[in-house]
Amino acid sequence: MKIAFVHLPFRHHIFSENLKVVDEEFISPPPIILAHVAAIAQKAGHQTAIIDAHI
Repeated sequence: MKIAFVHLPFRHHIFSENLKVVDEEFISPPPIILAHVAAIAQKAGHQTAIIDAHI
């Protein structure tokens, strides 16, 4: 079975309470759990792909 794990875009809301550097440097890295679950699925014999939908 082919399985795709997708990391969906996250939109950061800019608030006046945030420091400017927080708003400029904010990133949302792909959760490590996606890689972990994909590895488990691969070990079980499935074809997997992890898709970063941010780009």
